[in-house]
Amino acid sequence: MMKVAAPNSRVYRIVDIIDGTRLRIYPPANHDSMASYSIGQVSHFKKPISNADFFFLDTRSHRMMHDVKQPSKKGISMLGIAQKNWLKREMESSQGDFFFVISSVNFTIPHVGTTGPVVAGKNKDDAWTVFLEEREELIRFWDSLGKPVFVLTGDLHNSLAIKVTNNVWEFASGGHNSTNHPLSSEGNRPTNGLFNSQGRKVEILWSSFMQSDTPNQLRNRPIYCVVQVNNVFNNPVQSDTDRWVAYKHPQIIFQYYDGLTADLLYAESIIAP
Repeated sequence: MMKVAAPNSRVYRIVDIIDGTRLRIYPPANHDSMASYSIGQVSHFKKPISNADFFFLDTRSHRMMHDVKQPSKKGISMLGIAQKNWLKREMESSQGDFFFVISSVNFTIPHVGTTGPVVAGKNKDDAWTVFLEEREELIRFWDSLGKPVFVLTGDLHNSLAIKVTNNVWEFASGGHNSTNHPLSSEGNRPTNGLFNSQGRKVEILWSSFMQSDTPNQLRNRPIYCVVQVNNVFNNPVQSDTDRWVAYKHPQIIFQYYDGLTADLLYAESIIAP
């Protein structure tokens, strides 16, 4: 026996709270009937830790359809208006020295292919590289804050350290438990050096990479990144005691390690202004 869905089953936007038991929703319900519904909660949030603020973004729920032939298409958004306004408002009012913005998709490197023999769709690009209007809006906003902004990404199965501007950086970490992407799946970006990311010139300081002729069974280089915050240095005046003295300009150190050998592969130090 086929189960018939409730006639008003769909996703709604809350337009107005009328009272304690009634809401005005959009689009309007099609049927007047008794039913039970769950009201979803947002999936983005902020977590302050010491002098750093972490902003966890939801890059899926509000994402509009992109067009790889029109990466600068006006009016499309990865974040949606409400989430983007929240992000700007929270970052402007923050007293943190460092900002970490966690994005599940890459910021400057396209994700146009797969790891294996499956052929990607013609409109495939999971990254911000097809949301250029919004990406440039965010870069300009982050630059105006005058503090380091680190976009932490991980959708591509490789690790990258990228300088976007003097204040904005992308640090990608992966793959951890899956095969590495070949360079052809990443828009044939360079292994390091200057890269034209859809009109935005960035600098790939370091990356892991796989040549496109590397067999899929040999793309097994897990790499992990450790982020260290240096706010203080110990200056004891007596033995067996601590006296932690703050740096005038605290530092962040990103350290990339080989997941198989634990060898240090790359490190980048960034100092707060």
